[in-house]
Amino acid sequence: MQYCDLFRTWRFFAAIGRPQNVEGVRKLVTPKYRYIIYYVIDEGAEEIVILTIRHPARSREYRDV
Repeated sequence: MQYCDLFRTWRFFAAIGRPQNVEGVRKLVTPKYRYIIYYVIDEGAEEIVILTIRHPARSREYRDV
């Protein structure tokens, strides 16, 4: 899956990411390079707000629920 395909899918299925231990925060792992994107969904503004993009070798701010 190319990144354009990932972002296109993400636009229509914003809740595709895995919920984290902090309420509202979700995690999406990108294909190929496995970067971890932490984000929240702002339903009122109909936006996905990216909190951080992390390399998997770095320490993580959030944990899976």
